[in-house]
Parts: sequence; structure tokens; C-alpha cells
Amino acid sequence: MKQRISSGQRYGPLLVFMGAALWSTNAPFFKILQVDSYLAIFIRAAIAGLILLPTLRPRRIKWDRYLLLMLVSYVALCVGIVLAIRSTSANIATGMQYTAPIWIFLLSWRQGKTVFSLRKNWPLLVLLCGLIVSMCSGSSAVSLEGNLIALSTSFFFTAMTLSSKKATADNPLGMVSLSNLFCAVVVLLFFVDRPVLSEISAITPVEWAILVFLGIFQIAAGYALYYIGLRTTEPAQASMIAPCEMVLGPLWVAIFVREYPDWIGVCGSLLIIAGVIGEVVVSQRTAPPASALAQQDGSAGLEEPASSLPQDAAQAKSAQQEGSLPSRLSP
Repeated sequence: MKQRISSGQRYGPLLVFMGAALWSTNAPFFKILQVDSYLAIFIRAAIAGLILLPTLRPRRIKWDRYLLLMLVSYVALCVGIVLAIRSTSANIATGMQYTAPIWIFLLSWRQGKTVFSLRKNWPLLVLLCGLIVSMCSGSSAVSLEGNLIALSTSFFFTAMTLSSKKATADNPLGMVSLSNLFCAVVVLLFFVDRPVLSEISAITPVEWAILVFLGIFQIAAGYALYYIGLRTTEPAQASMIAPCEMVLGPLWVAIFVREYPDWIGVCGSLLIIAGVIGEVVVSQRTAPPASALAQQDGSAGLEEPASSLPQDAAQAKSAQQEGSLPSRLSP
């Protein structure tokens, strides 16, 4: 008997894709914005945090050191990605964070929690090759400083991924709001040039329109669509859809900014995409059964999944149990 597909199951993946598409708009807009990078980060984060503030449930959040580490990592990730977008090619700026599984595996290996297996960890080798090839890109839009900043985002993404496993709450969108409000405060206090009001008054109406779009749609609406779609989308499927952001960002830059990566950069991005997909596939094949996961629930420590890819979609899918900030928080 043919299984009937509900409308939710039909439109869920589409909503996840729409969320990823909105995330990807940061690449072209930050390329063309003439506003100071830190001021733009502050305004975008403040708008997104305030828009999602009604979803914040403080009593459902664990206020501990893991939450602080996650928030600080998010701020560093936001700053790193924006600075990278403005100083190197879009494919490198948006793709390097997806190499985080390499550092997650190395940390787990050093702690003696895992061993290298070619059958399970071949995607890490593909990611490593993608990282190295991308760093060798000779495009006119590429700079060594920008590449190093982009590379740093993978470390911040790693720290956010590991800490988010402990900083859990039944309030995922609220955590997105909290993270952006925290980012806005930190950037305003320590990075934005003074006097702030004169800097803000110099922003043109067109630039304000772009910043408002980034706050409302790129972050707030992007995550709203993402989480709504996850309700009726399989985690593995969502994990393969979300990285479309990495493809769409450079595409928008090529279309609207006329900035093109060279063939080396394209090859590096394709390798990273292949590694991400490989991580998802391997994690699904080697994941323990649900009964085993239930027995491990509540265990201490920052433990690794069978594959080292951040399980953002799986975490968000079970938000009633976890509610952590998704590993892929697209600044």
C-alpha cells in the first residue's frame, strides 16, 4: 500500500531550504555594505535578537559556563565570518566553518575518546583536502589575512558546537535571540567606534534597508523557517539541505557583486561540500539505535557522536528534549 505523504512532510524540506537561502544572503550584502563591519554586526544582531525576543524563555535556559562559552563562541563566529566575507572570496569565507569536524575529531582523539578509522572518518580527509585546496586559491578577491580569519571561524564553530551540547534548553529560537542580543552588547561595548550616535547617523537609507533585512530576514526569519521545517523533516535530510547556504552565498556574490572564485577555490568548496555530505551519511550509518541513545541520556562530558559532524538538525528536531542553539548558527 502506497504511503501517503502529508503536506507537512512535503513542505518541511522546502522550509529548511528557504531558511538556508536566507542565511546565504549575508555574503552579497556584506560585500556591498559600506558601513563599518562592527557597527553592521551590532545593528543586525540587535534587530534579530529583538525580533525573536518574544520566543525567549529564561526559565528554560541553563545559565552555566557552557552557555557562556557558547555565547562567546557565537560572537567570535559572527565577527569572523563578516570580516572574512569582506577580506576574501565568499566561498572561502562561508565554507571554512564547515571544516569544524576536523578539529572536533582531533580533540576527541587527543582525549582518547575515539580512534581513526578510514571507513568512518574518510569524510574528514576530504574536508582536510578541501581546506588545504581552498587556502591555495589565487583569486584576486582572496587575501591571506582573509583566509586566516575564515579558518579561525572553524575553531569558533568547534567551540560553539561542543559547548552547545551542554547549554541546552527547551527554547531553541529563544537561544538564537539570546545569542544575538549578547553579540550586540559585546560588539557595541568593545568593537564599535565612538561616538556611536555619529556613526549610526552616517548610515544611508539604503544601508539601513540592508541591515534591517539582514536582522529580520537573514537571521530571524531564516531560523523561524528552519525550525518550522525541521518539525516535519528528517534530521539527515535537513543536514544535507542546510549546507546549501555554502553554495548559494558565493552564487549571489557572483551574480550581484560580479566577484568570481578561481577554479582552485571552486574545487576546494566542492571538496568541503562532499566532506559535509559524507559526514552526514557516515553518521547515519554508524549511529547507535534509539534505545541505546536513551540509555546514554544525561551522561556527563562533551561526548562525540559516531561521526564528528555537528548534529544541528538532529538537535533541533528534538528541541523538546534539547532545545540547544543549533550548531549551524549562520551569522
